[in-house]
Amino acid sequence: MRSGNDNFQSHHAGHGAGPRQRRSAGPGDARVSAAPLRADAEIAEASDKMAALLKSIAHPGRLMILCVLRDGPRSVGELARAVGVREPAMSQQLAKLKADGFVDAIRQGRIVHYAIARAGIVELIHFLLARIHHLRPDGLDPAAETDPG
Repeated sequence: MRSGNDNFQSHHAGHGAGPRQRRSAGPGDARVSAAPLRADAEIAEASDKMAALLKSIAHPGRLMILCVLRDGPRSVGELARAVGVREPAMSQQLAKLKADGFVDAIRQGRIVHYAIARAGIVELIHFLLARIHHLRPDGLDPAAETDPG
């Protein structure tokens, strides 16, 4: 099985991504030529895992759940009503988010409430929301435009 990193390397093999040429260091030249660049195995593995986590939340329903949970813990029924799905479907989405570490389940008697597991997740949601609100409908960042006059 090829990793995403293998695909990247093979895709870019003919586009100047080959081994760097070694050159002699002349007098006073502090630069030392580098060996061919290769992704570290740990970085490649971490990248694969991060991509899987991002894929987990790259689902509109799961993102809606996380947005609702920013305001505090909610039961399955409350989340289902807020998002507009049936409770069994909500339970499936919550199970995926819980398995991937995005939400925690908090039992209070017979009712289970779900909450965002870590503050960093709220920060990620805030980043995404800020990013989309700063983009124009055509996807361009208005801050990048210059005044022609």
